[in-house]
This record gives sequence, structure tokens and C-alpha cells, in this order.
Amino acid sequence: MTENGLQDLWSEYNFATVLCMDRCKEGFKLGSDEDICVDVDECLSSPCKHKCNNVDGSYTCGCNDGYVLGADMTTCEDVDECQNTSNQCSQLCNNSVGSYNCNCREGYTLQDDRFLCVDVNECASHLNKCSQMCVNTEGGYKCSCHVGYVMDTKIGDCVDVDECQTTTHNCSQLCNNTVGSYNCDCDRGYSLQDNRFTCVDVDECASHLENCSQICVNTEGGYNCSCHVGYVMDTKIGDCVDVDECLSSSCQQVCTNFNGSYSCGCYHGYTLFSDNKTCVDIDECQTTTHNCSQLCNNTVGGYTCSCHQGYELHNDSRFLCVDVDECGLGTDNCSDGCKNTAGSYVCTCKDGYHIDPHDPFTCVDMDECQQDRHNCTQNCTNSIGSYVCSCFHGYRLDNNDNVTCLDINECKENLHTCENTCVNTLGSYTCTCPLGYQLDQDGSSCVKTRSQPYCPCSCRTQTRINMSSTLMAVQKVIDQIKKNLTVETHDLSSYIRSKTSATDDRMSSETVGLFGAILFAITVGVVVVPDVITLIKFLLSKLRLVFRNNVVNVQ
Repeated sequence: MTENGLQDLWSEYNFATVLCMDRCKEGFKLGSDEDICVDVDECLSSPCKHKCNNVDGSYTCGCNDGYVLGADMTTCEDVDECQNTSNQCSQLCNNSVGSYNCNCREGYTLQDDRFLCVDVNECASHLNKCSQMCVNTEGGYKCSCHVGYVMDTKIGDCVDVDECQTTTHNCSQLCNNTVGSYNCDCDRGYSLQDNRFTCVDVDECASHLENCSQICVNTEGGYNCSCHVGYVMDTKIGDCVDVDECLSSSCQQVCTNFNGSYSCGCYHGYTLFSDNKTCVDIDECQTTTHNCSQLCNNTVGGYTCSCHQGYELHNDSRFLCVDVDECGLGTDNCSDGCKNTAGSYVCTCKDGYHIDPHDPFTCVDMDECQQDRHNCTQNCTNSIGSYVCSCFHGYRLDNNDNVTCLDINECKENLHTCENTCVNTLGSYTCTCPLGYQLDQDGSSCVKTRSQPYCPCSCRTQTRINMSSTLMAVQKVIDQIKKNLTVETHDLSSYIRSKTSATDDRMSSETVGLFGAILFAITVGVVVVPDVITLIKFLLSKLRLVFRNNVVNVQ
């Protein structure tokens, strides 16, 4: 067979090849029929931080309210509405992630719309500190006082006006200040008139208002007493008194005079002895006649009170014991917090610490992880005064609470190594392959399952062979070679010589045919690597059969 004959044979049987090449623009891919380019939905791989909008051949990212697209056109950044004046707050604005909150200045309150601040009427809502009258103002209030009071700017409260001291009263004699006003009064021997300001003389003798024990003589604004025989006028008291035997009595402490006699008595804390003259000390602590709330210490003529440890006498009392607030006075020995108790105190610790069991005053770090006092769902690592949560491989910490571990979807976030399909699992993922393929030992790649029909196109960039037409063509080549190699029995010696002759036409045809078949096999082997061995073995077996049959015919 000539070289042109082999080319004619190839043309006759049309060795069809189809090139699987990527002929689509960026953002498109070949469809299932591998002839039409279809759009790639990039949003399926979640390239955007918030929102993703797929378009033909590409995609665009968007953000939630309160965010703006970053310079990389995929991530979203918080919008500070308080800085760019896009907020609706009437007074104060506090930015937050993805939004903002409105607040009001002191004296104002936020309305239901959460934007508008209106004045608080402190006078109507009892939020003022005025002791008497309150006048509401925009954003605050002012205090005022009733008649008879004046505002003391030092203490910020109403204080009484002393009309008696400021001589703003109408009294004819005596003035007595009262809270918010004053009252008039009269000197002894005068009485107040109905107008409540003027004083007139009182006839004590006629009105029996005198204190004279015997004789009464009225005077302007008073009266004088005189005495019967046997009494003497005491000028100090203006009355008749008996002769005072106590001036020369033998009473040790107290002498009480009576008409015609006297009696002895004792000071507080003493009692009269059996001689009715001498006084002896009373032990109030033994007789339980004291007023001490805790401890009693007797003294001569009295007693003193004292308190148990952790208590002290009240500033305004010599009897009442009150608790000593060691925490407030700073006399405690606590290394951190202090809680006062009746007569003592206990030490407290801030979160993350507890009292040292060997030292009730010292706080030491609490190992929340060891004591199972943490909220971590997986790993817990203790730190000074706190703890830190972490997660197993395949999980990540929830940013909202920093304690909960959430599964990472490696498939959705494109963190897997699967060659074909990725299936997410808790803490990991698994790879799967299409029908006719199985996972390789690396757990990621797919290899053809030999027990299934094999598609000769192993990748998109290789040549796909029409195997049916190819095998028919190979059979035709072999038949042609067989025809050229057929010899007559009587021409065996010539045939054998032709095997070694470089000029024999039949040998040249056979060589051309053989090389054509081998060249075809090599071409197929290069393009379709998995079938090269099978195809070459098939060609060699056919050639051996041809030679064996021809040799038999020759013999």
C-alpha cells in the first residue's frame, strides 16, 4: 500500500476526533453538552461579605443597611452615621456596628420615634429636689420658696427667714420666730391682744394669776407679794418662803426644805443610806437600771457604756452601739472587695477570682476551666481573672458570644481539596466522585472505576476518539495488510526473500501498512493515554494472526 493509499483509507473512514477545549470567556463555562457556554454563578462560592448578585459573566457585591462596600468591592464596612450627618438624632448620636442610637442630654427624654428629644418636666414627674416650689425650665428646673423662706445658695435649699432677727416683725414686745413665720409674745405681766401684736398689763392679783402665797399687790407689768408673820420674802423668787433649814442641814448631797421641816436626798446615781443623810453609789450595771445596748461599766455616781469588737458608740448617744463599717473606713485587710457584716466584715473578689482557702483576706485567680464554671462548648483555656474559649479543628468561635463553636462549612467557603464534589460534615467534610469514578488514596482526587464503561475523553483539553469507527478502520488496515502479504504456495521462496529485500514492492506495501497502523496506534496512545496499551496489544495480535495464516498458506 502506498502512502497516498493510506491517506485515502484515513479519509474514507473519517477518523473523527473532537477537541474538548475551553472555548468560553471568563465568567462562563461549557454546558453539559460541551457545545454551549453558560454563565458561572460565582455567588455559589460566597465571594461577597453580605450580598451577592450574579450577572452574566460576572457578579456584584452589596451590603446590608448601615454598611458600605469596601475598596476591594467584596467586604462591607460600617457607616458611621454620627460622623456623616446621615442620622436623625435631635441631640446626641452614638454609632454602632451597622446602625446608630440616639440619646438625649440631661433634662430631656427620647420619644417613641427614638430620634426626637423633648424636655422632661421634672416638677410634674417628681424628679426635682426642691423642698418647696419647683419651676420647670427647658432642659432643667429651678427651685423657689414660700413666703417666710429664702433660698440658701450654699446648700441649694429653702431656709427659714428669722423675722425677729431682721426686725421685719410687728410685735410690740417679744418676737418668737417660727418655721416660715413668727409669733408675738409679751413680757411677764402683760397679755397679747386680739390683733396678736399689742401687749397690755395683766392684773395678776385680780385674775388670780399671781404666785403670791400670801398677799398680792398689782403693779404695771407685774405684781409684788408680801408675807404674813412667820414667813420671809425671798427677793430672788418674789414670794414668801419658809425659813430654810437646809441652809444649816447635815444632808450629804441634797436637802429639800418644807414648811416647818426638810428632807435629804441624793444626786442621780446615788441612793440614800439608812441614816437618811448619807448617799452611796448605785451599781447600775448590777441592778440592770442602765441603758447600755451592749456592755456596762459602773462608775462612782453613774456608769459608762462600751461595745463589743466590731461595734462603737453612736456619735449622738452614750448608750447605743452601732456596727463599725470596716469596709467604708478602710480598716479591713481585704486585697480586693469588702462586704460589711454586723460586727465584722467579709472579703469579696471580682469576677474571675475567689478567696484563698488558706487566707480569707486574699483573692487568687479562679480556674474556671478546671472548676467547670465556664460556658465554652469545646476547649477552655484559663487566664488570669478569666478564661478563653477555642474550638476543635473544623470549627470556629462564634463572634457574637465568643463561647460557642460553630461548624465550618469547608465546601461553602472553598476550604476543601476535593477534585469533584464536596459534602460538608460536622467538623470536617468528605469528597465524592461522579458515576464511573472513585476516590483515590489521597481522599480528594477521582480515578476511573475500571469495572464501568470508560469515556475515552479523560479531560476537556484532550482529543475524544470515536472508538467504533476507529476499530472498523483498524480492521480495514489489517485486511489490506493481509491482502498484500498473501502469496502463492509455489512462491514461498520468493516471499521469504522479499522479507529481507528492501526493493520488494509487496514488502514496501506491507511496511507502509504496518507503519500506518503503528503510527495510528501511537497517535491514539499519545492523545488517549489510558487506552494505548490495549490498542497496541489488539494490533499486535491481529498482525500475528495474519503472519501465522500466511505462513500456513505458504506451507
